[in-house]
Amino acid sequence: MTFTGRNLPQISPKGIPRRAFMPWVTAVFFVFLVVFPQVASAQEAKTVRASGMAVIFAGDVAQAREKAIDDALKHALEQAVGLLVESETIVENFQLIEDNVYSKTKGYVQSYNIISEGKKDDGTFEVSVEAVVKTGSLQNDLKGIGVLLKRKNMPRVMVIMEEDHSGKTAREPSSENEINRKLVEKEFKVVDKRQVAKIRESEKMEAALSGDVGALKSIGSQTGAEILIIGEASSEEASVGGLGGLVSCRGRVEAKALKADTGEIIATDARSASAVDIVAQEAGKKAVVKASSQLADSLLAKVVNRWSEELSAGTTVRLALHKVKSLAELNQFKGFLRSYIGKITAINQREFSGTDANLDITIRGDGHDLARELSEKEVEGFTVTVTKATAHRVDADIAKK
Repeated sequence: MTFTGRNLPQISPKGIPRRAFMPWVTAVFFVFLVVFPQVASAQEAKTVRASGMAVIFAGDVAQAREKAIDDALKHALEQAVGLLVESETIVENFQLIEDNVYSKTKGYVQSYNIISEGKKDDGTFEVSVEAVVKTGSLQNDLKGIGVLLKRKNMPRVMVIMEEDHSGKTAREPSSENEINRKLVEKEFKVVDKRQVAKIRESEKMEAALSGDVGALKSIGSQTGAEILIIGEASSEEASVGGLGGLVSCRGRVEAKALKADTGEIIATDARSASAVDIVAQEAGKKAVVKASSQLADSLLAKVVNRWSEELSAGTTVRLALHKVKSLAELNQFKGFLRSYIGKITAINQREFSGTDANLDITIRGDGHDLARELSEKEVEGFTVTVTKATAHRVDADIAKK
């Protein structure tokens, strides 16, 4: 209920005159608006200690150390999220709604410090960390995004947009510049504009816009980009008269974020905005920039949330197997994967044709981790040769011994 001058009582409780009562009302509202949000915010963060470990493969201690840190942060997240749910249960005194429990089970690591680390006699590396875990939106938390990017091995992002204003192609898309600006602001690594310009001038651009996976893979391989943000922007005059000599334009931007090595769509969005200027083309650019800024915020929020979920539940990696002689051989190999690679949490067979098979592997890590495990572990009854590996795809030849 909103209180106005008309519905406030002239005499407050116990006969206190309204003028004497108002300071008390103001104080109460101040407590609710200022103090309580701070208390709620404080409940959204937990500092916890956790440990993690990783096997040292082929003497690569540095790699094992990074994986042990990641394992420790995952345990810290799980531990802190449990504490947050327990805290809320007590606070609400048995009136907790099931949906609220679910919404509070997601969190992210905002920052961490390493307490101890070292090699163990069993060939593993162990790390203990103290981490600050928060719930809520990661989108505007630069520290949290920084930790997330590091855990995802600092993926490179490439933005490539087609843009026109009233039917005229823009040589330097303002939408692309604005999305890049937002990415850099959040400390993402972006592909250089000169490389983007070369792609735009090639036939790959049209093919990529139409969703050609081969073109996407080629662009990713050529530029080193793991994530592609690709789309279109346009503007047109909305009105000319009645604005004191100014021209109004409407801009629209639509784009999608994809994994360059598989073509999988991570997020999509579309935004519109209006702007005015003396010159129609400038008004169009302003409208497109405004729409692009909104789109970038939305896309980035979806991407970082997806990555945060992948670090918790696992990343889907396409395992493309070649030289598979039979379905029975494929099923035997799948059994090996489940038994010998502990980081795998799910295997889904997508296709088996001739001697080729595609499996979607959910793994706590990425494609490089899967490739390393396949290359360095003794596969009972099989010889495995990894021929190519990216963050989201591994190609391998298999043969029965």
